[in-house]
Amino acid sequence: MSQSAFTVGSSFAASSRAPFLVGSKNSTFFCPLNSQEQRQSVPVVFEIQATSASPNLAPEIKLQTIQSFQRSPSDTGSAEVQVALLSSRITYMTEHLKAHPKDFASRRGLYKMVASRKSQLRFLKNVDFDSYATLLKKLSLKPV
Repeated sequence: MSQSAFTVGSSFAASSRAPFLVGSKNSTFFCPLNSQEQRQSVPVVFEIQATSASPNLAPEIKLQTIQSFQRSPSDTGSAEVQVALLSSRITYMTEHLKAHPKDFASRRGLYKMVASRKSQLRFLKNVDFDSYATLLKKLSLKPV
């Protein structure tokens, strides 16, 4: 939990009383009030909602994606698998950004994932063109 303090009133800095944590599961702030009734009388003026777009896929989706694009049973890091995982994450982030259009940090992450996928595809195109063409068809992507 972060140690940033939100002041309630202007006397917080001059107060020698120990601050108490006040709030619910989603919003917590420090309050310099000593008694329980004083703390309950403080109105909650704002709520902090944690809406994080985790770029990590659910384990079952990740496993299914790896199994459908791997070259051999022990393959988890080939270019094809990496491109497929990036495509799944890009799809998830695109849906997240439709619901949260002002989430600029996630948008930046999406741009970085797209650039990484493009780089991986370019590498695959230069190394193994047949695999590259097959992957583009499977993922319904445009040629790089």
